Amino acid sequence: MKPIHDVENMQPEAIELFEAAGYMDAETIFDHQISKITHELIKANSVLEIIDTEPNHAVVMQWLKPLEVKFGKFIDDETPEIDPSILIEPKEILNTPFAVPVSEDFMQKHHIDLSELPSGTVRFLEKEQAIAFLSNHGSGPVSYNVVSNQATDYPSNKTENEKTELADNSVSTGKERQILDRSRIVKMETYQKEGSRVAPIERNEDVNITKTTKKETNEGVNPESKFYIKGVLHKSASRFKSGCRSFILMNLLIFLSFALTSLVLVDREQFWWAVWAPLLVVLAILIYLSGAQRSSCPICNQKQFAPKRCLRHKNAHHWALFGYMLPTAIHALLYKWFRCIFCGTSVRLKE
Repeated sequence: MKPIHDVENMQPEAIELFEAAGYMDAETIFDHQISKITHELIKANSVLEIIDTEPNHAVVMQWLKPLEVKFGKFIDDETPEIDPSILIEPKEILNTPFAVPVSEDFMQKHHIDLSELPSGTVRFLEKEQAIAFLSNHGSGPVSYNVVSNQATDYPSNKTENEKTELADNSVSTGKERQILDRSRIVKMETYQKEGSRVAPIERNEDVNITKTTKKETNEGVNPESKFYIKGVLHKSASRFKSGCRSFILMNLLIFLSFALTSLVLVDREQFWWAVWAPLLVVLAILIYLSGAQRSSCPICNQKQFAPKRCLRHKNAHHWALFGYMLPTAIHALLYKWFRCIFCGTSVRLKE
């Protein structure tokens, strides 16, 4: 279709605002509802400030009249215009009475005469609610009658269908309706006198082995002894112990490799086979990569047997000349618990 800036009688500020909002030609405009177009124009004008006042439904309709005259088509205007006065501001929520739609069956069953009830004007929390309601009931002013401002106490023997018959299903907001259980509402006077009694949560009496060991695990063991298993249970205890074994084996192979190599220096003819000792280093590296490197702390997730240039925890296992990793591996296998080298958390490998 023809670009809107070529349409006669189109106002220049309207053309500029439409193009800023992405409506370059008449076809794009005819494909959208007037409410959506107005919303996009408001957003574009708030950023660019093309016109002094915020464009509303009536102004946009006036701007689009030349397009309807030119092409003989009408803009889709199914969505009713929402008067801002029927929307509740957040600061007004506490002082605004809450209305519950009622069905005709409910009014007939309880002999309610609407003519004898006080009247008011319907207001909505959200714009979508107002659009859905006005689409079903017309865009004219809507009044309501206050049925009751008291909390309804439902007898305990009533079914769910009887409890929810108050709701008028003819009014839909496009969202899942949530019915408030008014039987749970307590008056302020009752609360001040009796308070609110909440039944305590029933807790499982079984021991949480993630944090506490089983009773028989440390039975008869001195809490000051290293054999007293403590700490958080490792989620992969078997894999960690396997990593400890691999790391210890790796150290033994490296030590054995250097020991056998030194025999060649003593008597080359008698210990010639020791020249193959460096292969033990290669085997040690493979064992480290396949098993030992994956052992980590369940708390900080730091790998225990990976060399890092960082501060170690003051409570970590440490031997002079041997460092931290080998003492940690031996301690974990011997006593079934260890302290993380980095965070210092006690971690146990037995329930």
